[in-house]
Amino acid sequence: MTPLIQFLLGSSGMFVATGTLLMGIASIAPWIEKWIRPTSTTVRKRSYLFATASVAVSLILFLISVYTFAARVTAEPAIRITAPPGSDPELRNIAGIVGGVGNVERYKVVVYAKTDRWYVQPFASQPMTDINSNGAWFGKTHIGSDYAALVVTSDYKPEPIVDALPSLGSDVISKTSSDQ
Repeated sequence: MTPLIQFLLGSSGMFVATGTLLMGIASIAPWIEKWIRPTSTTVRKRSYLFATASVAVSLILFLISVYTFAARVTAEPAIRITAPPGSDPELRNIAGIVGGVGNVERYKVVVYAKTDRWYVQPFASQPMTDINSNGAWFGKTHIGSDYAALVVTSDYKPEPIVDALPSLGSDVISKTSSDQ
């Protein structure tokens, strides 16, 4: 989710931005009323232009305040498996989406499949999956009873076989499994 959407869905900054817009409109309301009433066509045209410019300025100030507050919102890194593996007996497709990491080039996805233990996928020699610029990732996996995906830093070195998934920490940014 983008910071702007998060901001619009629940940041206290939205109240400040809305207040800025309402104050701007409220401050021009007397001018609009005063200048539109006269019967002279020239005065009406001038007042209409003034009112339009005032509303435009208020809208610009509102958008600036929304942008300013939205830029301060920091999203928590998150990963989701959106397409769990299918029924292909060999390598299966697995896909998901990553959000809240900023520059996706600094991060990778590590996929694990569980049988008796967790095995890095698709191969120990190819443990990392790239994240596209839109946050989507696509990989391959072998058959398993459960699947997990981790967002990790690009220099992270995953263990090929583990009894338990790695904990969140400096190199493991976020994780999820197909049973969540």
